[in-house]
Amino acid sequence: MPAPGGSARAVAVGSFRVRVDGRSLRWMDAAGQPQRAPSSMTRGVIDVFGHRYWIDVF
Repeated sequence: MPAPGGSARAVAVGSFRVRVDGRSLRWMDAAGQPQRAPSSMTRGVIDVFGHRYWIDVF
């Protein structure tokens, strides 16, 4: 069953940014701050407008 609203396409992962469908996102740590690279403290992404998207990962 696909995720609500569809699923991600064209995901490109880099050390500092991730691109999803042409949108550039930055990695975010548990404190909500940008990260230079994903780590065990990565909790989401930040878009170019500063909106934070928290991701539940278990």
